[in-house]
Amino acid sequence: ESNIARETGYYYDDQYGGFGVGQKFPPHSILLFLLYYLSIKDDDETRKIVTTTLDAIILGGLNDHLQGGIYRYCVDRKWTIPHFEKMLYDQALALWSFSLGYQVTGNSKYKDMAEKILKCLDECFEDNGLYVSAFNADTDHEEGATYIWTYYEIENLLGKEDFKRFCDVYKISEEGNFEGKNHLIRKNSDPLNDIEDKLLAVRKKRSQPSVDNKILCGINALTAAAMIQ
Repeated sequence: ESNIARETGYYYDDQYGGFGVGQKFPPHSILLFLLYYLSIKDDDETRKIVTTTLDAIILGGLNDHLQGGIYRYCVDRKWTIPHFEKMLYDQALALWSFSLGYQVTGNSKYKDMAEKILKCLDECFEDNGLYVSAFNADTDHEEGATYIWTYYEIENLLGKEDFKRFCDVYKISEEGNFEGKNHLIRKNSDPLNDIEDKLLAVRKKRSQPSVDNKILCGINALTAAAMIQ
């Protein structure tokens, strides 16, 4: 038992959370394993590995902050820019991980994250009571086009006061972080629901990524298991 944190800690990125020093995939299986371990035996190092990784997913570029759900992976160590594809099985496993994270730690931000994943499932993936498989990363042959913003676009949409509130919570710049535009990344967990809803309403009017609308029984079953959690 004492070896668990040491073995996983070997690959753990203690600077940015997650594992390894390259691309950052959501480490669903290892998170679930460590969370179930924590549920029966508290361990400071294991708890640190789990919470810093969950926190990095919440704040960083893997998370769709406006609509909920997560993208496929981040291309960089700092969780900044994702590959913008959205997969049903990632939503299911992330829902399971954050639900369990809330049960084990009692931290309400993990519950909030789980609820936003449910919102994404209901608004994007649901199809006659079941769930489609994936959303493409590209919109009109441009990676992430649906999801990114210019600095001035957000400033004009929000007005002076709300834009200041937005900049207190989100990292945003004139030069952007992705091809001259901004993929939204949070600085902190302060709630900003009214502004996020306003931006999401604008985003929904844009051209949207294509959908892989296959209904796969196994992944729908996994989603049901995650919902039970």
